Amino acid sequence: MLLSLISNSGLLIEAIEANSRNIKKSSMAPPIMEASNILRKDFIGIYLVLRLYSNIKYLFSLREIKREAHLLLGGNLGDVRRTFEKAEEFLLGSFTILSKSSLYQSEPWGMESENLFLNQVWKVETVLNPQLLLEKLLAAELQFGRERVKPKVEGSYFDRTLDIDILFVGDMVLNSDKLVLPHPRLHLRAFTLQAIAEVDPDFIHPVLLKSTSYLLENCTDNVKARKLD
Repeated sequence: MLLSLISNSGLLIEAIEANSRNIKKSSMAPPIMEASNILRKDFIGIYLVLRLYSNIKYLFSLREIKREAHLLLGGNLGDVRRTFEKAEEFLLGSFTILSKSSLYQSEPWGMESENLFLNQVWKVETVLNPQLLLEKLLAAELQFGRERVKPKVEGSYFDRTLDIDILFVGDMVLNSDKLVLPHPRLHLRAFTLQAIAEVDPDFIHPVLLKSTSYLLENCTDNVKARKLD
């Protein structure tokens, strides 16, 4: 598209220059008319250059921007390990997994349940913006049986087959109705910090300005996770 744009612009400029040469060859053209055509040529030339620049700038704005993100997978119903594997297959094409933490097993956080949780952090690279990435992750949760029940008390949690949280998208800070970045509670959860510190111990929290390893060392959460593999 860019080459075609440049090529077409060149043809237009050539046509303008040819028209200008014809004007100069005509000795009968009044001086005022000749000056007017010269000015017209200059303005059209400037317009074409600006239009070309604008189109090139727009095309560059459409380039795919690769972003690194950290995702936390969790679940406590069914074969969670196998669900993680299936989720990876389902999300193929949404991102590239750069590294994975070990699996961590922990007691439920913020809720009461007899089912222990498995968690894992993925460090990924994606061209999706955070909102589109969230939509892909929600689709995966739905695909593998996640039922979202509106809690009677805000902040309550339920057993689930699959939960995928976006912890970080680079150093992006975002606060919207659907997504908050960084994840607002990650620094309060030892099981999250254990997993993310394994894959990216030096990553700096863009709001707290502390590394994940520092946050883990200073986390007061009593719900510790057991590393499985």
